[in-house]
Amino acid sequence: MLKEIQSLHPLEGTLLGVAQASLQLVRYQDFDQTIASVVEIMGKSAQVDRCYIFKNSFDQENPLMNQLVEWASEGVSIQIENPELQGLPYAIYPDLYQRLKAGQAVYGAVADCPEPFKSIMAEQEIQAFLFLPILCKNELWGFIGYDACQEERQWEAAEISALQTLANAFGFFIENLQLRNELEEKNKQFDLALKGSKDGIWDINLVTDQTYVSQRWKQMFGFEETTFTWTYDRWLDLIHPDDKQRVDENLRAFMSSGTGTNDIEYRMRHGNGHYIWVLSRSAVELAADGQPVRIAGSDTDITERKIHEQVLGENERQYRNLVNNLREVVFESDAQGNITFLNQSWEQLTGYTVAESLGKQGRLFLAPSALPSVQPTLDKMNRSPHTYTNVELQYQHKSGKVVWAEVKTKRILSPTGETIGSTGTIVDIIERKKAEEDTARAIEKEKELMELRSRFIMMASHEFRTPLATIQSSLDILRIYLQTADEHLRQMCEKHFEKMGTEIHRVGDLMNDILLLGKMQAGKTKLQLKQVYLNELIVNLLAHHYSNGPDPRIPRFIQIGKPKTAAIDEQLITHCLMNLLSNALKFSTGKPAPEITLQFKRKKVEILVRDYGIGIHASDKKRVFEPFFRGSNVDQTPGTGLGLVVVKEFIDLHGGKIHFNSHRLGGTTFILELPL
Repeated sequence: MLKEIQSLHPLEGTLLGVAQASLQLVRYQDFDQTIASVVEIMGKSAQVDRCYIFKNSFDQENPLMNQLVEWASEGVSIQIENPELQGLPYAIYPDLYQRLKAGQAVYGAVADCPEPFKSIMAEQEIQAFLFLPILCKNELWGFIGYDACQEERQWEAAEISALQTLANAFGFFIENLQLRNELEEKNKQFDLALKGSKDGIWDINLVTDQTYVSQRWKQMFGFEETTFTWTYDRWLDLIHPDDKQRVDENLRAFMSSGTGTNDIEYRMRHGNGHYIWVLSRSAVELAADGQPVRIAGSDTDITERKIHEQVLGENERQYRNLVNNLREVVFESDAQGNITFLNQSWEQLTGYTVAESLGKQGRLFLAPSALPSVQPTLDKMNRSPHTYTNVELQYQHKSGKVVWAEVKTKRILSPTGETIGSTGTIVDIIERKKAEEDTARAIEKEKELMELRSRFIMMASHEFRTPLATIQSSLDILRIYLQTADEHLRQMCEKHFEKMGTEIHRVGDLMNDILLLGKMQAGKTKLQLKQVYLNELIVNLLAHHYSNGPDPRIPRFIQIGKPKTAAIDEQLITHCLMNLLSNALKFSTGKPAPEITLQFKRKKVEILVRDYGIGIHASDKKRVFEPFFRGSNVDQTPGTGLGLVVVKEFIDLHGGKIHFNSHRLGGTTFILELPL
């Protein structure tokens, strides 16, 4: 056939070749084989040395040409493998791209062409060329080229027109191929979407009553084995009796309007007899006279969703019942501060109903005195949006009275961290506020009583000290007068003088302890802290106060651990140790000497004062630190009942602790704990 074409007149051969190549395009099976066959037919029919097809590509906005296929006559070099012809810019020939895009043929003798196009063509032994544009959807897809390598061929207009016919046909071929590929891709996407969506597809011809249902639809409703013909009436009979009339009226109204799409939910009987919930989406086709001729759509099984909605609805009902029965107000607001949710406790707190409060700014219900607190609270919430902010505010009740409430609120954040609202609770604290006011009044009254007591103690101490000093002075004078008296009389009077002196000292100690206790309870005792080595303090204490005393026993000092300094008030701690050591000696007459142990630990120091005396009765242990309490077994041993009270107050001032261990007739150990 090709030999016959070559034997014809050039124009006749070209026309016959165009027809033959067009037939190849129509019979398309394989793209590469088809275009190879086309260029061979056209090369031989046009009696040229080469025929080829270039396809366009782009580097950013710069058009490039890429050789797809080539045919060459015998003895002419093949250029399809030439890398120089791949990604070749159109710019090598000025206006080449623009002329081809405009649908113009570009041809001529190579010798007359500009560089570098001329050199590129000469390297391929081309003397004359013809480029014909391939347009696809009005865009330049590429071009078909013809080369004359033996002579500078002159291209005739009729010949160019005939060859352009093939280029146009090839453009239509490419366009159809793209459409076919797009259609195949869309079909694949549609099939995949159907499988992925698990929807059943149906189509009813309302004129012929013919119906199509997809396999998935049959599986969904349990009719895989059914062979009967589906009709609209048969389908309508499967609708739940409670939904049937509603669905029929809905669809008939939709088919009458014929516009848009229609979504409806209903129950449909499964092939096994039970009902499933369906979401049906449909569209209708109208004839020229406006009558519906076809309706098609998809069905989705939403039974599980409906069950979840029922459960969710029940949960929401229970939640609302729970929230509405709370004593606290539960609220939510949007980003602008408008109330979006309230429970029924709101009405009890403010007197306003939920209905008349929703949509309004929360600050509108505050008392004027509370408004200055709003902005600082909002600023605090913005700084810590993930945590609750507590604030006490006054609300203006509908009746006009002011109501105290505690608001606990936090921000509601979107997944991106933006504030979309606030949520929280409001608690009526009227009773608490009343209690706080009562407590404040009681505290103020107690302060007044404490002040009065402090004044009384100081006054009483002064008033007692003056007569005690007078009595002591009188005793001293009497002793002087009796120095010349009879020895017997002097001895008898001295016994009474000693008793009187002892009582004077006891009352003096009592007044000192009362004065100390009063100052502490009045808050007038201030710590004078400094770093002190307790081991040195104890050694000095024992040397100055117990080495030459009336009791020959000297407390034994034991140190455990490396000495450290402690921040203490040296005077107060000295008083505590002297009081404990005095008690240890006083209540252990005739027993081994007491022990004072200093034990250093990592974060604290312990001072243990141990005696081997009479111990403390179990029934007395709970009252040891009560003012004026004295143990039931102390008999006539002197004391005020205030010493341990003062010691405990001093240790508490230091942030320490005091406790004891005691066994009847087994001695007592008092432990002081002080922080390091």
